[in-house]
Amino acid sequence: MERQGHVGLPRPGSTITVDANHPLGQAAPELVGRTVTYRPHIDTFTANGQIVPWVASQSNLDADDWEIV
Repeated sequence: MERQGHVGLPRPGSTITVDANHPLGQAAPELVGRTVTYRPHIDTFTANGQIVPWVASQSNLDADDWEIV
């Protein structure tokens, strides 16, 4: 998906076992060794080259200039 130069990256869900070396394990050590599920979501590729979770604003939801690429 693309809108005005922003690229949406649909991500499927996944299940992982949290490892101490994984960023999630470093941020939440109490989860190390547990199995967690990431729900399907949309990430966005930012202008400075980072990938971050996308949260739709009201104007995003109402926009009519979305394209499937």
